[in-house]
Amino acid sequence: MEMLVDQFAAYLADALGCSQVISISSSGGGHTHVARGESAAALERSILIGRFEPRSFTDVLLSEIHRALEHAPAGLLLVRSGPRIASPLELQRFLSEHQFAVPFTGWTDDQLLLAVLLNNRSRRLRPQPADFRVVAFMPTFNEADIISQSLRYLIAQGIEIYVLDNWSNDGTAEQVEGFLGHGVIGLERFPQSGPVATYEWRRILSRLEELARTIPADWFMLHDADERRYAPWTGVSLKRGLYHVDCSGFNCVDHVVVHHWPTRARFDPSASLESQLRFYTFSDHPGHFHQRRAWKNPHRDVSIAPSAGHDVRFPGRLVYPFKFLLRHYPIRSQEHGERKVFAERMGRWNPDERSLGWHRQYDGMPPGTSFLRDPATLENAAGRAFDEQYLIQRLSGIGVFGAPPSWATGPRERFDSVPVS
Repeated sequence: MEMLVDQFAAYLADALGCSQVISISSSGGGHTHVARGESAAALERSILIGRFEPRSFTDVLLSEIHRALEHAPAGLLLVRSGPRIASPLELQRFLSEHQFAVPFTGWTDDQLLLAVLLNNRSRRLRPQPADFRVVAFMPTFNEADIISQSLRYLIAQGIEIYVLDNWSNDGTAEQVEGFLGHGVIGLERFPQSGPVATYEWRRILSRLEELARTIPADWFMLHDADERRYAPWTGVSLKRGLYHVDCSGFNCVDHVVVHHWPTRARFDPSASLESQLRFYTFSDHPGHFHQRRAWKNPHRDVSIAPSAGHDVRFPGRLVYPFKFLLRHYPIRSQEHGERKVFAERMGRWNPDERSLGWHRQYDGMPPGTSFLRDPATLENAAGRAFDEQYLIQRLSGIGVFGAPPSWATGPRERFDSVPVS
């Protein structure tokens, strides 16, 4: 069985609090070996994984797998494509017709079909109630070229926004003012005392922690202006996706980062961001290993400043096993990269924060650096179906990172107290 699938099964076991991965199989001739000899209690602590030919899907086999999923939290089925089941959509339809909870299907790297199955009693997606409220905290500094587009995107997703602007001088805050009362619930110039010589990221995050204690929302997000977030289910809004996570008993969402690169010298603010920066790579930057930047309001203190905004922590945190997608557009053109990196960022880093290892993403870039990439070396977002082709990578980050950084925390790690900001 291919390595990525095994790693994905181990990842799900860790995220769902399981102690083992059980291989399931069919011996052919109508005889089955689905979790043979495993008790209900053992299955409750197990992830199932099996590899089958389409012709082996007899009613008996399907019934046994279904019965095992009365207890097991999740399972992975690998199927060789053929005339009977030739695509992820056909596999999903086939399994759904047999009463399986099958939220995700796609391809493995060696072009086997893969289905993610959940416990038979798992929550199904449903519309969120009218009073379900999600607020995104958006720190900004000189994002006038995209800020209006980014606000409109979040508003269309049902998300309200509180902007903390670090005294932009390019008209960013003035654009945000036009959205006040129309999706933007607050605009704060930070710090209130006026512009400062350095970018005070820790202070901004500490202010965000304060706001999260006072704003009466169900969920919060830390969301940069140069991002787009997506729920992992095709066609499901961000707000509805967070409601489903909530109903499923989890209170924190992680993200996989896809980094979009500029391929031309200029960016047109009047055209859509997504249409101009279609080419991407998965980001394996160590700082992107955790992007736990969406969380349910615990009605108590949370800590996100000590991790530089990467890993929100609070007692009782339980990270949802399937990651949401974060598309990142930090550099929009050669001109924008030169201005942002060399004129607006490098000279404003806080030295105390740099000593902690923060703000290292532009190290080693001398003036004259080209920020443009050759499209032939990148993936095209308008090309093959991303959700299906990179199912394991986008849901887990498996295959993106070689190893976790030293500061990584487990998805079920307990925090008896909130780390001090």
